[in-house]
Amino acid sequence: MTQTNGVPQATVALPAIDFERCDHCQAPLDARQRYCVACGARRPAGDDPVARWYADGRRARAASVAPP
Repeated sequence: MTQTNGVPQATVALPAIDFERCDHCQAPLDARQRYCVACGARRPAGDDPVARWYADGRRARAASVAPP
């Protein structure tokens, strides 16, 4: 431990964490986060399992109802 102005400071190196940033407020976001918790903005590039489920179902329905 080192001391700065008489206050002990830890010298443990923290791992570098690379966060994505919110387009609106620049708050750090997790890769799987769909909404910013700071400003509420929706991330269009976020992993969205519900949208993926609907897209897969729409493709399956379109393939099964082929025009004659």
